Amino acid sequence: MARPGLVFASFVGALLTASAAAAAPLHIARMDGLRGDPVDRGPFALYWNPAGLAQPGMSLGVHGLYAMRRASYDRDAELNDVAPEEAAANAGEATIDTAGLVPALSFRQGFADVGPVDLGYGVGFFVPFAGVANWARHPEADAATPGAYDGPQRWATIHSRLAFLAASAGVAAAHKPSGLSLGVAPTVYFGSLATTRARNVDRTDDLTDVSGHLKEGRIVFEGDDIQVGVNVGLRWDASETLSLAYTWHHLPEFEMRGEANVAYGTADPFKIKANLAFPLPDFHRLGASIGVGGFTLRPYVEFAQWSVMQRQVAVSDGDGQSLIEIERQFDDVWGFRLRCDTPSWNGLRGTFGGGFDTAATPEKTHEPGLAEGESVEASVGLDYTLSGGTRFAVAVNLQTLFARDVTNSIQKPTTNGRYTDDRLFTTFDVEVPF
Repeated sequence: MARPGLVFASFVGALLTASAAAAAPLHIARMDGLRGDPVDRGPFALYWNPAGLAQPGMSLGVHGLYAMRRASYDRDAELNDVAPEEAAANAGEATIDTAGLVPALSFRQGFADVGPVDLGYGVGFFVPFAGVANWARHPEADAATPGAYDGPQRWATIHSRLAFLAASAGVAAAHKPSGLSLGVAPTVYFGSLATTRARNVDRTDDLTDVSGHLKEGRIVFEGDDIQVGVNVGLRWDASETLSLAYTWHHLPEFEMRGEANVAYGTADPFKIKANLAFPLPDFHRLGASIGVGGFTLRPYVEFAQWSVMQRQVAVSDGDGQSLIEIERQFDDVWGFRLRCDTPSWNGLRGTFGGGFDTAATPEKTHEPGLAEGESVEASVGLDYTLSGGTRFAVAVNLQTLFARDVTNSIQKPTTNGRYTDDRLFTTFDVEVPF
């Protein structure tokens, strides 16, 4: 019988062929486009702030995210102590230039005048965390060093796919006299990981052993897990032009269990049951909606506790043998956003904004995998509401990660060199009232 997480991974892998992130590694949640923030009251308030589900009425939200990524890693021969005779295989530039699509769906219904409160609920499915990276191959590589075909970044990653599908159901209550609302949304996460990388037993990047025999090997690990988290939201509608909101996303730690396929040099390949711990951070989001002269300002601050990710080790289930070891030592991340909605004109409204995120990954543990530096973003969007209330929205967001020159890598093998990364996100949203 197929494992649910692996079935899901195949589905997401068919849709998502680009690694995308925002505010923290792997975080791709952009449901409801530029309206997605702690003061959102649409169907995807289920994720952004379940307190918004108490808005009277009923509606269905359909979301699509199209992500494009262009990134590079130039592995420096000198900084990584690459021998001159191995520089062609173990140094130089690696690139990613890909794109992919991620869908989401959510439904909400709110009931007015239940005594002094409004009540609401919502259900939905979305992919808040995901990343797929397939680095460009090097067909021009010397056949005498077959591993070089997979690029100089292969000691950290050749191909990786990590995705978390969320199935969520939430309830909310709004106390009308005070303007206070509370919402809770338990969420089931289906996590799946698949990664392929070059690896030697001694964790070096040697191509051959002292006898001149092929030393470079490969390891492929696939695992999955199912865990439960919860989103808790508070909201205060102080007036018609001022709202404040806070959301706490409590996320679980995953134990990705599956199988590793291992081949070391000329030795016979083997398979082994293995597991890898993968903790996700808690997120805290604080936002506001402020009406000023027909415009609406929506600032918000995000804090992600990525310091839970210090070191990752994939081990065999039988004897605890280490198969993959990756230093992380992540820092907590702060993100800042400011968006501005224009006044509506015949149902048409524009939104523009920008933001900044601090870095989760220290330079010394940066590598061409799960790693990100500081970033800035700029966004613009349009939405149009028909007379019947159906809303169509499209938004474009450009995220640029600051280029990094890493010289102090503690990874094994080291990953010193220059990193660049740019992402373009286009979101499409439709909200249909009933």
